[in-house]
Amino acid sequence: MTQRQTNKISDTISQLGLTELQAQFIHDRYYDQLSWFQTKASYNKKRYQFIRIITLFGAASITALTAFSLLENSIEVLSKITTIAVSLAVTFLAGLEEIFNYGESWRNYRRTSELLKAEWWQFTQLTGPYRKYKAHTDAFQKFAERVEAEISNDVHLYITEVAPEEGR
Repeated sequence: MTQRQTNKISDTISQLGLTELQAQFIHDRYYDQLSWFQTKASYNKKRYQFIRIITLFGAASITALTAFSLLENSIEVLSKITTIAVSLAVTFLAGLEEIFNYGESWRNYRRTSELLKAEWWQFTQLTGPYRKYKAHTDAFQKFAERVEAEISNDVHLYITEVAPEEGR
């Protein structure tokens, strides 16, 4: 998260009238986890898109290189070697994505970070599941429970859906 986002959350916390312990939970657990999910989502998105772009370029290049290898001249050997090298690179990158599952990880982390942000805004505005509360201190226990449930759900999804893919 940026310094601006950190300051904004701190300013919001100070306006909610929370106890020191509640504010500490938001800083140490909620904010820490949100920041972690956003960082992991960004990391995995970049890796996924890089691998996909290079794989796509390589796959498209193989067609052109194969056509060149059919020519009867001095570039034939170079074309065949290049075709083999690009084919190996594409296979390697596709395998890398299959092993590390950057795309699935990115979507999983992004989903969780967006759910946590939505939970925060519902809590700060006392809407959704918090609409029956008159004060943030009263709604805080429900907020903490829902944050922990979402983090637990993310761990469950990662272990049952993302990690098994990595083990193949």
